[in-house]
Amino acid sequence: MSNSDYYVRAYVDGDETSLLSLFEQYYGSYAGFVPRTLQEWLWFCKLHPFIGPEGILVACKGKEIVGYAAIGIMSQGNGFQIYELCYDPSYDGELIVSNLLKRIEQFVNEKGGSHVNLYPPSDDALVRKVCDELGFIQYPHEEVVIAIILDIAKLVEHIIEGKGGEWKLGDETFFIRLKDVPLPSNIISIRWSDGKFSFSNRSVTDEPGVLVDTDFPTLSRLILGGESVPNAMLKSKLAIKPFWKIRKGIGLISLLCLREPWYIPRRGISQ
Repeated sequence: MSNSDYYVRAYVDGDETSLLSLFEQYYGSYAGFVPRTLQEWLWFCKLHPFIGPEGILVACKGKEIVGYAAIGIMSQGNGFQIYELCYDPSYDGELIVSNLLKRIEQFVNEKGGSHVNLYPPSDDALVRKVCDELGFIQYPHEEVVIAIILDIAKLVEHIIEGKGGEWKLGDETFFIRLKDVPLPSNIISIRWSDGKFSFSNRSVTDEPGVLVDTDFPTLSRLILGGESVPNAMLKSKLAIKPFWKIRKGIGLISLLCLREPWYIPRRGISQ
């Protein structure tokens, strides 16, 4: 097949299963991603009051669906917003994105729109390259996403269970003591023994183990990427005892760090 086999068409009923799969494939590696059911995808795109079926543009190669964009009006003015833009990287991503953006420009002009906004993942160099080639102008973006941890012990448990295959610290008991959290929630106990994890909130004992002393904000920043282990230790925000087990303590904290880039597709009603 040649480049002429790539084209963009309107959404038709039945496309949604393939489009949901593309959504999960494209956004699934980002922290902040939330899986959708088919009904949820329909609500966020087809049934969205600012998008609707006509705002969904489907990129194809031959009969294969290889990308899509969901575009809708903004709540103020006569501008438009690209709420979602996805493509299959196993195909010609540059051509897919270029075709979609050109069709979106046509769509906006037909609707009398003055401009269109796109907020792609910052690490997608391909989309950035196509936008530069098509003359998109980059403006500073002042919005900030704040992650609030409600149950840090449960978050620690989920992270460690999810990264169990990366555990290289041997049989050991770890106590994370949060200085600014009231009893009994100030101790997170993690034990690895005989190939199994156990978690609890209990007091530090005299049994051999690794004690990690920190506070809630510091541990939160370490997990979410706002702080590094060396800096936290230099600022006396993180201490590991006994000193001969510092390597293990650092290994635990490093395991807890979420290294995935953050991105959350825009789906709100207001702008």
